[in-house]
Amino acid sequence: MVDYDYVSENPQESISTCITSDETVAYSAHRIGGLRLYDINLNNIPWAKDYDGSNWVLMFDDSGNPTPYTNMVYGVKTKANFFGPGWGAGGYAYGITPAMIPSLSVALSNGQVPLIQLFENDGTPILPVRCAVPEDFAAIDDHIRLADWDFLSNGNLVAMGESR
Repeated sequence: MVDYDYVSENPQESISTCITSDETVAYSAHRIGGLRLYDINLNNIPWAKDYDGSNWVLMFDDSGNPTPYTNMVYGVKTKANFFGPGWGAGGYAYGITPAMIPSLSVALSNGQVPLIQLFENDGTPILPVRCAVPEDFAAIDDHIRLADWDFLSNGNLVAMGESR
């Protein structure tokens, strides 16, 4: 998939995409650290609210405002919910601070931690952002990257971390 609206000057890795149950396409790029939305014909769908007018978002704070996306979350993996509506994006927090998302202040207190932001099909964020491991475990002075995650048929999430 080529995003003609944005061509990165940096090499890309961990590019991820998913198609929701209403045929919205969510696309993420590692070096950009954000998400864009498209219809099934690959026409860009602008976010209702983005951080800086760039039409890229990723994580939202406790009030539903987008956090900065560049240099904040890496290794983004988008997943559609095969068991119902909605989708999500997970990655490891690199520059997100407790001040940005106070509900995760314990998890974000030390190192990189895996986070998952869930969305309605139309891109409306489901709050709050989830920490993919128990917060007290994430607060240990070390790094945990998101290895992978997905939806379970009972509505729960399953996630695996990569300890650094």
